[in-house]
Amino acid sequence: MKRSFLLDELVLLVCRVIRIPAALVSNHFDAGTFLFLYAESRKSFRGAKNRMTEPFPYPQQYTEFMTEYHGTRDFFECHEIMEEYWKQEKGTRHEGCWLVFVRISVACYHGRRGNWAGARKLMAKAAEEVDAVKMSELGLDGNQLAELVVETSRLWNGTDEPVYRDLDLPIADPRLTEKCMRICEHKGWEWRMPSSRAGEFIVHKHLLRDRTEVEEARKLSAERKRRSRAQ
Repeated sequence: MKRSFLLDELVLLVCRVIRIPAALVSNHFDAGTFLFLYAESRKSFRGAKNRMTEPFPYPQQYTEFMTEYHGTRDFFECHEIMEEYWKQEKGTRHEGCWLVFVRISVACYHGRRGNWAGARKLMAKAAEEVDAVKMSELGLDGNQLAELVVETSRLWNGTDEPVYRDLDLPIADPRLTEKCMRICEHKGWEWRMPSSRAGEFIVHKHLLRDRTEVEEARKLSAERKRRSRAQ
């Protein structure tokens, strides 16, 4: 029996929900086939609803770090974000993971600028300290990350003049990727932009940035220490 116009519209709607081409559905099928398609659409809808309502499992600072790391290649800013968070999270389960991210960021910053002495030292420390299990708990492929860091350290230490290449951190959780990509899109950044397009200011940021706030903070710190000694 030919399908009615209303049934055709229902079929098209169900196909869109469960993301299959309507052309794959035969013009002639029984009620059981339609019920199966309807049940699949309900499961798909419930899954999407659950994903929308469940809390995002990762810290905001970590998401900011991952977005900067892959979206701007501003490794100096990545170091600033993660070092501050690492200090806040002393004594917690993932303290070592945050420190490894700091080391990777600074190693990449130095390596990109050709400061291989500093880059080799920090990447070697990251290779020693990376914990695949705990990194996996942060939505990464921990084993792949550990292999990447160890192999990068080996390559950098195996030649006098290494060639710098960006290290994309292997994200395993699609929720983390989706979140970071949305932030990049909102800010007008390109996800996994190559460092070759980062610009001179980002590449040499510690030399070119405005150091007024840094100098003020140092003055305040020195003044506090002076008063403490005087008491």
